[in-house]
Amino acid sequence: MRKEFEMTEEQYSKIIEACRPVPYMIIGGIGPRSPQENANMAWEDLGRKLGFNPLSVQPVEGKNGRFFTAETAEEHDKNHVDEEERVMTDEEKQSLKIQRTDIRREDLRALLDLYMCSDPWPLTTDGSHEAVGGFLDGAARRFGYEGWVVAYHELKA
Repeated sequence: MRKEFEMTEEQYSKIIEACRPVPYMIIGGIGPRSPQENANMAWEDLGRKLGFNPLSVQPVEGKNGRFFTAETAEEHDKNHVDEEERVMTDEEKQSLKIQRTDIRREDLRALLDLYMCSDPWPLTTDGSHEAVGGFLDGAARRFGYEGWVVAYHELKA
């Protein structure tokens, strides 16, 4: 079920700010998140606060940018459960297992150091670099960091 939401001025400003490109220098071959990734994170945060699925957001025609419709979190959760009830492939099961893997802080620190030092990426161009980065992003978020880059700079050994 779709519902209309209204952001506060502060929330709207955060979304707009997240969309702006960030000036940066590449050191070690790793750049910052793209404006799209920043915007996606901002929508995810807002979705958790207001109770909607950030992937379902649509503007409300005739109203300013603070108004939008989205699928409520309850409806999203119900649909998500329905999706999980279908038969998963072996690859999906492995991916889910990796996403739920517990990791200790000191292990995350070691993996972050290893990943940062792996420039240029020593493996093939088969998507393994992105897969490892995605795993580290998920692990970093479980410890409260925005992603692996922030965790790399802030997580103490």
